[in-house]
Amino acid sequence: MRALLLLLGFATGCASISSVQSADTLGKGNVQGAVEPGLWGGTSSRSGVQVIPHVDGAVRFGVTDRVDLGVRAGMSFLEFQTKFLLTEPANPRLAMSLAPSVGGIFSSGGNTQEGIFDVAVPLLVGFKLAGGHQLILGPRVQAFVIVANGLATPIVAPGSSVGFLWQVSDNFGLLPEFAVLVPVVGGATSGRLLFQGLDTGAAFVQFKLGLLFGRPRGVEPRRAPTGPPPPPLPPPETGEPPPSL
Repeated sequence: MRALLLLLGFATGCASISSVQSADTLGKGNVQGAVEPGLWGGTSSRSGVQVIPHVDGAVRFGVTDRVDLGVRAGMSFLEFQTKFLLTEPANPRLAMSLAPSVGGIFSSGGNTQEGIFDVAVPLLVGFKLAGGHQLILGPRVQAFVIVANGLATPIVAPGSSVGFLWQVSDNFGLLPEFAVLVPVVGGATSGRLLFQGLDTGAAFVQFKLGLLFGRPRGVEPRRAPTGPPPPPLPPPETGEPPPSL
């Protein structure tokens, strides 16, 4: 089998291999923005570990209580996202959803056509915790089509991710996530978009820290605790003068 290639797209970008979102949907009418800084790279027995910085931004909208639509842009190029909730929206313990996405970039100049296209199908499983926090597991299958030097080559890679949503406040959350993909089908000759050096034991790896803005369904505004009202003050002492002897 030919050497598998690390996707680095146009020397600075690469398709994202992580979801960086809750397993639950946002709820009808709710909007969430995200900033996703992190690292993206590859590893193999021949080339060792190669890592580059990676940052994206995303906006998602709750179409219904069970369906979200969104778009991600940045070093992942342009990616259109969907999410379909499989469990009941009111389930207090578990959220499970399919979150298919499609993205890529294409460039044509003279006799050269180059591009990277990808389709990802993650299954997001979220274990809901008190305070709006959530442990998220994301097994996925992701397929890439690489266009380079006039050749189109597919790469198919299963993988998974693990993340933890820390709901800092009702309108802000932090979501660190680590993802791994292992290509099992595909290979191509090198082009300007790609470089060689990964053998059949290659892996794509990514770490992102999601900064999530906007209040999703089920997260109530946090108010200062209020206790019972303080007891009333005793009436002032009038004090009668002592009787004279």
